[in-house]
Amino acid sequence: MKNESQSDVFISTAAQIIKATFPRQFDLYISERKQLVYETVSRGVGSWYLNRGCDIGEKWLEQQATFIFDTLEKNVTVSHSVSPELHLRLKETFLQLFNEQSAAIVDAFSNDNVARNAGAWKSSTMIRLQNRHTQLISENHARIDLLCRRIMNEPNKQPQGGLHIGSLSVTGPNSTVQVGSHNIQQINATMQQIDAAIDASQASVQEKTEAKSLLKKVMENRLVASAISGILSG
Repeated sequence: MKNESQSDVFISTAAQIIKATFPRQFDLYISERKQLVYETVSRGVGSWYLNRGCDIGEKWLEQQATFIFDTLEKNVTVSHSVSPELHLRLKETFLQLFNEQSAAIVDAFSNDNVARNAGAWKSSTMIRLQNRHTQLISENHARIDLLCRRIMNEPNKQPQGGLHIGSLSVTGPNSTVQVGSHNIQQINATMQQIDAAIDASQASVQEKTEAKSLLKKVMENRLVASAISGILSG
């Protein structure tokens, strides 16, 4: 039960990061579609418009599917334990998040006034986007199967990516500070939540980068490590 509870925290943290990032990504998608509309002034409206629009939609579906999977993978690999329940929840979480984001992308295309007047061409393009959506779900569910098998086969592998604190020891003339590996999950979940809050802020990219760099430096401080060790050990 403890591992499942910790895994729930990791999946929830991943979902927060994904949801916080999507509005910014969606704005970029809309900007790309607007640029396509501007091209109709010189080229007129034809099959090229719908095909290019579909290409853009497929590209963004693929990017979002990859981002969702990668974020889930980065957060879940720290658990070192896979249960049937976790395996199922990963697939359900991917499906829920991807469906939400896909709906926004496809709706933007459906509500495009230029595409709306294209009739049969629009119908065939929508089918193409829906087919790619279905393919991406199958592909990433298969990737989740492989991920879970990999975690089960590498129980002792240290987590990759993110800011993790494992067996951190800081020694001095009169003291030794240790944050044991049993605290990895709690610290990592908190750091991921802070990262998500920074990403979701309205600050500039430079300000976000500076904030994360400062956070990393703070976590490397001996006194901070000592304080965290004391808090987590009760």
